Amino acid sequence: MDALEPQKGNLFLQIRRNSPKNGFIRYNAVIPTLVLFLLMMFPNRLITDGLRLNEEQELLSQCKEKFNFKQTDEAISLCSKAIILDPTDENAYNLRGWVKVYKNQFPEAVIDFSSAIKINSKNWNSFFKRSYAYYFLGEYEKSLSDINRSIQLNPNHFDSYFLRSMIYESRKNYSEALADINTCLRKDARSDEALIQRGRLYLKFNRPDDALKDFDRVISFINPKNAIAFYYRGLIRASYKQPQITEQACEDFRKAVELGNEGARNAILEYCSYNPDN
Repeated sequence: MDALEPQKGNLFLQIRRNSPKNGFIRYNAVIPTLVLFLLMMFPNRLITDGLRLNEEQELLSQCKEKFNFKQTDEAISLCSKAIILDPTDENAYNLRGWVKVYKNQFPEAVIDFSSAIKINSKNWNSFFKRSYAYYFLGEYEKSLSDINRSIQLNPNHFDSYFLRSMIYESRKNYSEALADINTCLRKDARSDEALIQRGRLYLKFNRPDDALKDFDRVISFINPKNAIAFYYRGLIRASYKQPQITEQACEDFRKAVELGNEGARNAILEYCSYNPDN
């Protein structure tokens, strides 16, 4: 055991040794008396506040459950009722805001996240979520400011670096975007989304061979059903303009369509001699 760690067996002896005679015993006796006194003086308020807190938490639990089942209107209604009961609960604003993000109601979501931040300016998650909403509003400066604050408060969150990479890419700060996505991959080397993002960024730097390695890794070792990886690998192969490799590109495009990437149909029409439905 660490020498600096207090030993549990001696802790209460130390308390009693440093207390006046019988002081520790008298202190324990005062606590239930004090609680009884408060209940006698403020019974209605204490009971009402307790019931209100329990009801608010139950409403939030129901809100989460409805959101999990994609019943978004019901979820927002339940979260709103919880906020009426306790307008100081940042978690209620964050949850309602996140449901609004799912519904693409980004301006309304920003208002909720801002309310959460006013209540607690040290919650990294509130800044992350508002940054996410700002990003989809195209307000990249505000999004970047919020995500920087989120990372300052919690430097270990994978998604924060991923989001900042996307923000930097939208601002055409490709070097910074690449640095952040490399941070993501140091945290999780098997993230197919991060590998695809890095592959796309490599293409911005005219590094198709490096990009191809990332898309190959996703398909071969991580997620063989990732339609986006097949699509981008097909684009790189088609760019080589060699008949045999172009045929491989067309196979990638066809696989991407099979997996649900409808954009690959246009690539088939452009690069391939057969119909995408064949």
